[in-house]
Amino acid sequence: GSNSSLSLSRTAQEKKSSLQAEAKYPDFRGEADWFAGRRGRRHRRRRGRRSPPRAGPIRRPPPARAMAAAPRGEEAAAWSEEAARLVWGGAVPLQVHLHDADVTALPPPPPFLTLGPRVGYFPLLVSTIKAHFSSSLPPGVDTVWFEYKGLPLKWYIPIGVLFDLLCADPERPWNLTVHFRGYP
Repeated sequence: GSNSSLSLSRTAQEKKSSLQAEAKYPDFRGEADWFAGRRGRRHRRRRGRRSPPRAGPIRRPPPARAMAAAPRGEEAAAWSEEAARLVWGGAVPLQVHLHDADVTALPPPPPFLTLGPRVGYFPLLVSTIKAHFSSSLPPGVDTVWFEYKGLPLKWYIPIGVLFDLLCADPERPWNLTVHFRGYP
């Protein structure tokens, strides 16, 4: 008698725990099948109704007053030539000092003043700068690098970009230091 009541209570507990497990982890297989079937039908429906490819965002025509102010013909050509001249002819005034550790003659040489093209690079100026400081340099120096306020300048970035990035308050001329030794 007691064994049978014990076995019944165990089976009741097992059933109860299995029901709790099912309640805890519901069976979503039916819903997943329904969703997959629905998705397949929707996909087939889309294939039949293809829209033409978009060319990009829709742009509204400019207001009439903007069109009236815009230059036309020869005036527009003159403006574009002037803009190109200003961009390509732009320059940054440079004052290049020789670093104290590189000076081998007394008195130290005066700073080198030049105009660095905004679209140019520092390696293009090295030959003229080296010629200016040649009397104060030790023989056989080939490594040249520039710094601004202790920061080495990247040689592959245009002079105008470096000037715009590093000089929050543009100073004229831009004071740089040239090193012929100790490349960082």
